[in-house]
Amino acid sequence: MKNYETNTSIMKVLSSKLRIDSYQRPLDEKRINLILKEFNPNIVNYIKCSIRNDGELYIYDGQHTRAILERLNGNAPVIVECLVKEFVGLTDAERFNEEAKLFAQQNGGSKPVQLGSRLRAEYLAGERGATLFHEASNVSGLIMDFSKSAAMGKIVCIVEAYKAWELLGNVAYSDMLNTIVLAWDMHPASLRREVIGGLASFIKRFGSAYDTERLIKALSKVSPTQIVRDGNLSTDSGTAKYGEQVLKLYNKGIKKKLAW
Repeated sequence: MKNYETNTSIMKVLSSKLRIDSYQRPLDEKRINLILKEFNPNIVNYIKCSIRNDGELYIYDGQHTRAILERLNGNAPVIVECLVKEFVGLTDAERFNEEAKLFAQQNGGSKPVQLGSRLRAEYLAGERGATLFHEASNVSGLIMDFSKSAAMGKIVCIVEAYKAWELLGNVAYSDMLNTIVLAWDMHPASLRREVIGGLASFIKRFGSAYDTERLIKALSKVSPTQIVRDGNLSTDSGTAKYGEQVLKLYNKGIKKKLAW
């Protein structure tokens, strides 16, 4: 990113003039209703915005505050106070990137950004980690776009997938996803968080000690829902209990068994 200056100002703006861009998460209606029940006008935070080169203001922190103030005003636009950042010397595309980074990094008085939303914002901003995770996830016909809408071959358990990526690294994580596709041909249940987490824990535990072709063959003989069901019967906690189910399937019918 090239060098730039940041000017900060306080502005009063009609709420309907504020824009929302694609890095934002959807409004949380439950959160809005909860805050409305306990609303205190004396602790309302500034709505934080970035001003683009055309003068338009984009919210990077505070869209729920705007929604609440409008609802208190009969679902009509209302004058709101904004803390406005102007990134001097950047193009609008570069300003978008800075907004997305600020959205991803927000903390303090605002609700912590959920991991899925943060990753999406970081990916849109071109952050290296989120970009690598995205590339490693979109393999073997699978789809990772950081959204929760269901589709064939789409990874929607974003948090568990990210944990698996952090645990295994780029190559082993992509190999794991390829194993899932080859074993179950994109069966919807094969992309559940329990399966991804369990298989990641198995791969991390045994590294190069297991044979990939044997693993694929063993997994293909059962439905992924069986791994979930049997794992849920275990008294163990975390994803390891699903990894143990993978281990049982792998060891079935062989003399030299792996031990957890």
